[in-house]
Amino acid sequence: MQHSIRPAGYGLGFVMAFAGGCLWGFSGACSQFLFTRCSLTSEWLVPWRLMIAGSLMVLASILRKGKGAFAVWRTPRHARRLLVFGLLGMSGCQYTYLTAIQHSNAGTATVLQYLGPALIMVYLCVRERRLPKALEVLVLALDLAGIFLIATHGSIHTMALSREALFWGLLSAVFVAVYTLSPVSLLAHYDSFEVVGWGMFVGGIAMMLWKHPWTMGVQLTGEIAFYTGCVIVLGSVAAFTLYVEGVRRIGPGKGSLVSSIEPVSAALFAVFWLGVALTAADLAGFVCILLTIIPVSYTHLTLPTTSRV
Repeated sequence: MQHSIRPAGYGLGFVMAFAGGCLWGFSGACSQFLFTRCSLTSEWLVPWRLMIAGSLMVLASILRKGKGAFAVWRTPRHARRLLVFGLLGMSGCQYTYLTAIQHSNAGTATVLQYLGPALIMVYLCVRERRLPKALEVLVLALDLAGIFLIATHGSIHTMALSREALFWGLLSAVFVAVYTLSPVSLLAHYDSFEVVGWGMFVGGIAMMLWKHPWTMGVQLTGEIAFYTGCVIVLGSVAAFTLYVEGVRRIGPGKGSLVSSIEPVSAALFAVFWLGVALTAADLAGFVCILLTIIPVSYTHLTLPTTSRV
C-alpha cells in the first residue's frame, strides 16, 4: 500500500498553481477587453503574444542554461517534434482559443477548451483499440451535456451560442489535445519551461509571417499596451512559470485539479468586470464540463507513466 508523502513546499506549490490558473483566467478576460473595448482581433493579438512571450521565455532559458537551451535543436527527431508542437499545438491552440473569446466571452471559451482532455481519452481508446471504460463514458456524457447546455440553454430549438463561437470553441478543444500530446516525448528529455518557450517562439514566427499584424493599422494607445502586456507577461510568462513550479511541488494530478480555477476565474472576471450575463443553463454547462476534471486528474494520479511525464 502506497502512502502519499507531501514534499517540502507543498502549500506554496498549491498557491503557485492556483495563482497560475487565476492569471490564465485573467488573461482571457484581458483578451476579451481588447476585443470588445479596443476593437482588436485575435489576428493581431495572437502573433504578438506568442512572439514576445516566446522570446522572453527563450531568453530566460538561455540566461539560465547557456548553450544548453539549444539542446533540443541538436537532435533532428526532437527538432521536428518541437516544430509540430509550435506550429500546430501552440499556435493552433492560442489562435482558436482567442478567436472563440472574440466570438463569445472569456468564461465560455475557456470552459469549451476544457473539452480537450475528453478528446484525448477518445484518441487513446482509438489508438489502443478498446471500448471506453465506465469512467470515460461518464466523462464524455458530462462533456456532451455541458456543450448542449452552453450552446442551446437547454432547448433543442434554439442556439444560444453563435455558430462561430461554438465552432472556434470546439476547435480550440481539438488543438488543446494536439498541444497536450505533441510534446510528450520532448518533456521526457527537456525542461517544460524551455519546451513551451521554444514552442511559443516558433508559433509566434509562423503567426507573424501568416497574419502580418504590423500591417493592421493598430494605434498602440496606453490602454492597448497595458492590457496586451497583461496578456503577455501575466497571462503567459508569469502564469506558466507559477503553474509549472507549483506542479513540480504538488504533482500533475493535483495540479490539473487546482488549474481548473482558470475557467472559474475567467467567468468571474467576465461577469464582474466586463458585464457578461451568464444564465443558469450556462452555469450548469460549466459545472458539467468542470466535473470531468476530477476523474481525469484521478487517472493522472494513479498512472505512474503519466505522472512521470
